[in-house]
Amino acid sequence: MAKLDEQIKTMAGYFAADCEADGRLSLVLEVEHFITCSDGRAADFAAVQAAMQDMQQQADAPIIVDGTYMGYSGLAASVTMGPACQLCLTLAAQRDVQDMMDLYNRLYLQMGLALAAHGLRAWALGCHPTTRAEALPLVPRTRDEAMDRYFKNTGSCGTQVMRGTAATLLSIDYFDEMDFVRKMRVASLLTPFFALLCDNAPIYQGSRNSMCSVRTRIWQDVDTDRCGVPPRLMDPDFGFDAYADTVLTRPLVVSCKGGHCKGVGRKTAQEIYGARLDRCEIEHILSMFFFDARANGGIEIRGADCMP
Repeated sequence: MAKLDEQIKTMAGYFAADCEADGRLSLVLEVEHFITCSDGRAADFAAVQAAMQDMQQQADAPIIVDGTYMGYSGLAASVTMGPACQLCLTLAAQRDVQDMMDLYNRLYLQMGLALAAHGLRAWALGCHPTTRAEALPLVPRTRDEAMDRYFKNTGSCGTQVMRGTAATLLSIDYFDEMDFVRKMRVASLLTPFFALLCDNAPIYQGSRNSMCSVRTRIWQDVDTDRCGVPPRLMDPDFGFDAYADTVLTRPLVVSCKGGHCKGVGRKTAQEIYGARLDRCEIEHILSMFFFDARANGGIEIRGADCMP
């Protein structure tokens, strides 16, 4: 247990270092878009790669995963590829909502022009607009392939959530541990309302859809170890340590060391990593859990569909 205690201490320190001074809180917006050919057929991986490279500016840094180009990171935004060629725009932190929307609109226009040059188009929807999830291929990335295999044994919707869903994600800052606890609780309580207000899935599995919050229903049948409401959220002792203990002692599925990922199944971060976690290891561990509200460079609220 000594190793776990040290890991919890290190991760709690990471959360504490993320605290922002009161009054200087910011927002980070990430929007996942489906990409198809102009006629609605599933997008070709190489064509989406080429469109992202056209968007990349000279000062931007390419993101290489498993030796393959998967996007780029810049001062204003990062552009990355999702498991089934979804295109994710992640904006730099903004303190003003209008500034955030102006930046997103500029990037969306840039993305649309780059995609059009390769016979592609973007869709702002919660579920794939033209194709059943099972028919969409995964991108060649170890993390996604390992998760896809693992989710086949944890629920019935892992294939759908990876290939056939797209979200609007908003990260908010916190200024101390008590603020972290309050915001995690409120965000989790409000998630069903966010999901309903932002419901945007007129098509589901290639057919017209009349169900509400279908993306939420999909996430509820993926993996109870890493989805839904964070464990112990309403316990009196919930805080940095409790959240760290949860993500360190549940199946990690994929490990990442020195930039190399591999599937590890039900082994936990506690088992795989040493007592002194570095920043990259912590960020990878946090990224492997998909609670309605999760700690991930702030508090990420995940209930909204992708929307125009």
